[in-house]
Amino acid sequence: MLKTKEFTIELEEIDAGENPLRLEGKNKGITELADSIKRIGLISPLVVAHGSDDGRYRLIAGHRRFAACRRAGLKKVQVRIIEGDQREICEIALAENLFRKDLSPVEMAVAVVALIKEGGMDRKQVASICHRSRAWVREQEEIVSWPADVQKAIHDGWLSVSAASNIALVPDDAHRSFLLGQAKEKGAGARTPAAWLHAYHRASKRRVSRIKMSAMDADKTSLFTKLRWTANSSCAVIVAHPDDETLWAGGTILMHPEANWTIIALCRKSDQDRAPKFFRALEKLGATGSMGDLDDAPEQLPLVGREVQDTILELLPSDRFDLIITHGLSGEYARHLRHEETGKAVMALWESQRLFAKEIWRFAYEDGDGEYLPRAVRDADLKTKLPNKIWQRKYDIITNIYGFESDSFEAKTTPRKEAFWCLKSVDKLQKPQKNK
Repeated sequence: MLKTKEFTIELEEIDAGENPLRLEGKNKGITELADSIKRIGLISPLVVAHGSDDGRYRLIAGHRRFAACRRAGLKKVQVRIIEGDQREICEIALAENLFRKDLSPVEMAVAVVALIKEGGMDRKQVASICHRSRAWVREQEEIVSWPADVQKAIHDGWLSVSAASNIALVPDDAHRSFLLGQAKEKGAGARTPAAWLHAYHRASKRRVSRIKMSAMDADKTSLFTKLRWTANSSCAVIVAHPDDETLWAGGTILMHPEANWTIIALCRKSDQDRAPKFFRALEKLGATGSMGDLDDAPEQLPLVGREVQDTILELLPSDRFDLIITHGLSGEYARHLRHEETGKAVMALWESQRLFAKEIWRFAYEDGDGEYLPRAVRDADLKTKLPNKIWQRKYDIITNIYGFESDSFEAKTTPRKEAFWCLKSVDKLQKPQKNK
């Protein structure tokens, strides 16, 4: 049972602990607050709990007031001591923080993650307390994991979380510092850092040895050969989940390293297991890309169409491509709502001319309403049988990079034939075809 008491204690008996306010900056108003405390005293008590050491206290809420009291030279301060288990204390800390108007996104993220790490809650419980979605909770966990220089930029107020999400993915400290400097000097919306990240990966990609075409059993009937695509064509693959890009189009990507491939996955950015695997898969595919964090909970509640569309535009480095590959209108098997929503969002963007492409291909697979594993539709507009070496490399990404066991759905499904509906064939896009 949570209990509270009010006392006056020595300021030096309070340990502020790790808090984002210890970062430089974000100190506006501390001097003014200190002057006010000198004149009229501390109106709202600091919130503390008993620390691990005898006679000392841990600051739970009121870090700015604490800093102002120190600056004002106070020796003793009024505090409200809360007594309860760690979970209750974390809830109090979060409740105090939620009502602070000056709370930075980094401070909020730290408070939310404390409920998980120190309070022993899961994401669903934290989401309920905060009246937010689990995807929002995952985003807070991600912010806490970002490099310190990126967190500081957010905390200081000159870099948005959406812009930071791309800069944080640059592993090279020097280059990331350069990008932060550019963002501070020139400003950066959400899409500008996405383009920077794309350029960084493109440069990194060029440093990796590219596989020679002669070693790939070049298929004379490949899709690109049929359509007379040229080298350096700009191609985007837009999928719901990391692994969809490899499962349904990995062979096509591997067979055409001459193209500039960009791959985006709309879900699982905060998935600490799947997200790193996605970027390792991109390296194997010779592609660049980024991830979003749309809700992908087991309930599969419908997403707002505009939310999916905006996420796609935010993740893509450009709105113009030679080719876009994405999910079919009815998905690839019965049935996955996120696959369907992704395909429909791409179509809506294309029809509204918010996204441009010479051609749009949709995955052409079906599973007989669950009667068998997904397979290429017989009369798809575009279809190719993958050379053995290409299929093996694709299978290795599914099993070795993504870690699916050989008897898993993904491993057993990995198609040897890849097939697509061409956007021009509108009649065939309306519903999937079954193999005869």
